[in-house]
This record gives sequence, C-alpha cells and structure tokens, in this order.
Amino acid sequence: MAIYKYFAGSPFYRQESVMGLLGGHVAASTVFDQCENVANALNPVFKAMKAVAGNAPQFYLDDTSNRILEQKPVKKTRGGKEKIRTGIYTSACLAITNEQRRIVLFQTNIGHAGEWMEEILSTRDPGADPPLIMSDALSANQVIGTPVLKSLCNSHGRRGFAELADQHLDEVIFALEQYQYAWINDNHCSDQEMSNDERLAYHQEHSEPHMKALLNWCEDQLSDNTVEPNSNLGRAMNYY
Repeated sequence: MAIYKYFAGSPFYRQESVMGLLGGHVAASTVFDQCENVANALNPVFKAMKAVAGNAPQFYLDDTSNRILEQKPVKKTRGGKEKIRTGIYTSACLAITNEQRRIVLFQTNIGHAGEWMEEILSTRDPGADPPLIMSDALSANQVIGTPVLKSLCNSHGRRGFAELADQHLDEVIFALEQYQYAWINDNHCSDQEMSNDERLAYHQEHSEPHMKALLNWCEDQLSDNTVEPNSNLGRAMNYY
C-alpha cells in the first residue's frame, strides 16, 4: 500500500476502488492507517540515515511546492527574524558520504530546502570541513548558521541566458559560447573515465578560464551600467 501511494503515486481512494474491482473491500482510511504504521516503523531508520548524511562532504539540494491540506501557518525564526510562514515544499537532499554511498532524504513541510539542509547539518561534527552543496542560486537554497561551500548549477545559469535569445541575441551567444566548454569538457572526462580528482583538475585547466571570462564580462556589464541589474538580462548575469 505504501509503495503504491508513495512510489507509484496511487491515492488512497484509488487503491480502495481497485480493491473493490478485485472483489475485496479495504477502505481508503485503512490504507492510510497501514501506511502510517509503515512510516512509524521506518522512522528510526530515517533518523539514522539523516545523522549519517549530516557528516557527508557533498550534497545536492532542491525543492518543489507541495500541499498539506490541514497544515496551518506556523511561526518560524530564521536569520534572527520571526515570520508567519505558510509555504509548503517538498525538499530533497542527496548526500554523498566519504565512502561514496548515496543517501537520499525528503521532507514535506513548511519551509524551503535551505532550512531542510540546516536541519540535516545540525548534527554535523563541529570539526568536519565545510560541506560542498550543489543547488541552483535561489535564496530558498541558502544555508544559514553553518559554514558551507556553494556550487551553483550551471544548467540553471545557462538557461537564464538561453531564454533571452529573442531579446539579447549577441549577449546570449557570447554567454552560451563560454558555457559550452563546461559540457564539452565534462563529456571528455566521462569518455576517458576520469576519477573525481582527475575530472576536477581537467575542468580547472580547461573550463575555468571560460567561466572566469563569463563572470568578468557579467561584472563589467553590470558595473558600468551597460546592463540594468534588475532587467531580465541583469538577473541572468547576477545568477552567481
């Protein structure tokens, strides 16, 4: 029942209907009760996985809006400011441990992915190095109160320019010409089956000069007011 609901996406009432077609009767409320039993049994495993993930050196982070029908607004304090919060999101975290194990954690709650990441890192060994967190540049993914190394998604950055091709063709072409090397070089690393360290070194030698050229160009365009920072193009340039 839990697999049908949370893996196959079959609602409780639909499972009740299918049971009826098969000649049985299992109410949607009964399906819910059984899923709750599964969740209660697995909760200690979830907590243990979250504790292990907290000490991982590398994370991938994102979220998407969701809905909890009976959820009421709550007061939350973040960054020294208390606010009434209503936005509900499912936040996903992929942690890569030192042993290269992959731990995937989800939470649906009032709060963004950055807050979910802060909760996971709350049990982190204080002596551990700051973790590397890869996400897009939305403020919702920012982590407060814990030192982290940010790695922003190039796909999102590139898309911000590509969507403006009809408005700023020359600028978009220049940006995409710089971005292309990140993908060309990464394909080369995959074809050569490079290790993580070898891949990093290759990108530093062959991709970083183009990314720095793009960054310097964006900063120059914004600093001398050639591009208005609050325009669509300015927001694309301000992604970093």
